Amino acid sequence: MNADVSAQSPCLVHGASSGEGEAEGAASQFNITTGRLQPSGTVRVKMVSKREAVPYTRFSLDGPVGLKEGILSWDGQFDLSPLSSAEKVEGDPLPVVATGQF
Repeated sequence: MNADVSAQSPCLVHGASSGEGEAEGAASQFNITTGRLQPSGTVRVKMVSKREAVPYTRFSLDGPVGLKEGILSWDGQFDLSPLSSAEKVEGDPLPVVATGQF
């Protein structure tokens, strides 16, 4: 796995990470971005991962991370979808999209 990490300000958490490598023999990529620390003590985190050669390969999570009753918690939206026809996919993408809250 290879990764690049950048932060606009370490004190404010705001930054981005991206990487690529192989997972179970399939080329994979991920991107993680973080927002600024909010007065509520939360930080927005968005993660998108893709696996080439797998028809169902884009998975994203987006929402605030923070403490709830002293326990680290991440609530938000998830999305599972096929890659677009412009992206590398072996075989036909599955015609299903799943979204929801976590």
